[in-house]
Amino acid sequence: GMGQAGMTIVSNNSYFFNPAILGLLASRKQISVSSYPTWSKLTPITDFYNFSVSLPVLYKKVGDVSYYFGAAYYRTKIVSDDLVERTYEGTGRTFSWKDKLDNVVLSFARTGTVDIAVGGTVKYVSESTSDDYSATGYGFDVGAIVRYNMKNYTTEGSSFFIIPAIGFSLKNLGADMMFINNPFSLPKSTAFGFSITTGITRQFSDNKTANLYKLAPAFDIEKQHDDRWFYRLGVDLSMYEIINLRIGRITDNESSPSEMTYGFSLSSFRLGKFAMLVSGSNQSSLSSIEKLFYEKMNIEYNFASYDRYYTTDVQNYHEIVVSYAL
Repeated sequence: GMGQAGMTIVSNNSYFFNPAILGLLASRKQISVSSYPTWSKLTPITDFYNFSVSLPVLYKKVGDVSYYFGAAYYRTKIVSDDLVERTYEGTGRTFSWKDKLDNVVLSFARTGTVDIAVGGTVKYVSESTSDDYSATGYGFDVGAIVRYNMKNYTTEGSSFFIIPAIGFSLKNLGADMMFINNPFSLPKSTAFGFSITTGITRQFSDNKTANLYKLAPAFDIEKQHDDRWFYRLGVDLSMYEIINLRIGRITDNESSPSEMTYGFSLSSFRLGKFAMLVSGSNQSSLSSIEKLFYEKMNIEYNFASYDRYYTTDVQNYHEIVVSYAL
């Protein structure tokens, strides 16, 4: 929903844009599984599916500095509807094609006043058509991110925070893929991103925290292999932890019009934090079932709407994320 401005935004699956973000996700000490529960239309003739799982592997604290190592796997698959085979004479035959991308992500992060994270992705690419043409290959992504945590505490147990972040990534490094005896290069790209996350956090007596509000504008710029430049701008806003609202815009250096995105998310963690904020307590009287869903088990729903200029219909995406805090 943020116009794909995900280079410096730490969210469940943003390591797709920058593998270094996975190390910062590991600091949450959660095992996370996400999926698009239904097929989503990428274009009017293609279906899109995504599945991912991430987990923290190692954690070590030395003084005021913590170290994290995270690992993740995700699969992306795109399948077309039947397409008419086009030749000068016309054959009357149809075919379909399928792309699969299997990714393994590893990332290391050092957190403190300054957060530094680096990461990489190894991907196996498989493409095929229904008439037995296929191609396979390997690719690599690398990325890094730096954040500076600034806080200004008040006398009422709340703190105002500002977290600027910068990041970069190189995607789809690797050898050419062979398709029908012809080499085709991977779609390499270079991207940079910047964001400023700001808000007010309230501290409770049992060391739990919740945000009264959080605002995160982000800007990404990406140069793709065909000298096409993309400019992505997005904003994420949450109030009292109950809901995240998102809006974004994508433009490029060609003559096509801008594309707008919208989205929101809800989760059981946010419901628990919202209850803490409105009651002013740490919810120590919660039942065991309530504590499970407010503190350990998180079920999150994400929605995004993408108004693409080259399709006749607005595309909607739905994602379910299940996390468990270790």
